[in-house]
Amino acid sequence: MSVARRYCFLVVFALLLSACAGTSAQSPEAPSEPPKPGIPTGEPSVAEAAMPMSLPGVATAQAEPLDADAQALSTVLAGHAELSKWTPTTPSAFHSEGHELAQVRGYLNELAAKRVGSEPFAEGSALALVEESDGRVGRAFYMLKMPAGYDEAGHDWFYAELDASGKALWSGSSAQQQIDRRCASCHRLGAKGSDLVYGPP
Repeated sequence: MSVARRYCFLVVFALLLSACAGTSAQSPEAPSEPPKPGIPTGEPSVAEAAMPMSLPGVATAQAEPLDADAQALSTVLAGHAELSKWTPTTPSAFHSEGHELAQVRGYLNELAAKRVGSEPFAEGSALALVEESDGRVGRAFYMLKMPAGYDEAGHDWFYAELDASGKALWSGSSAQQQIDRRCASCHRLGAKGSDLVYGPP
């Protein structure tokens, strides 16, 4: 073999060795394994991502359902805002000695106005006795018929008084001593035969 051919052979052989060494230096990537149960992966799961975030020291607010009295007062306030749509019990105002008001007028909501005779008022019936002076509305007293069992001794009536601005001064059932003294006891004594409701004068 001539010197030139031998030299070419050595160069090609060296190049082949270099290429093989570079290929073996690169190790194949190992296939990724699925995360094992119970081992954190650093990525939130779908369930975790859907959960509300809570901050340290800050309680998560949860809406609580209103109790019966709060719901009743809300109904009364809504009715007071639409009092002009209620049915008046008298053509004009009259004096109410029991409420210590000079000029008052009674009103019935739609359910109360449908009552026949002296039968008990239907659930949802509402009555108002409103102070009226010079065309302006003053204090107002309300009775709202609640579901059976709300206050059996008080014929299931809810009572409330609003000031001239429509703000509740007090409210509740006859089970509360203050309400019984202010309203329920008088209705119980004088209007027992008419579902504790006084008729117009």
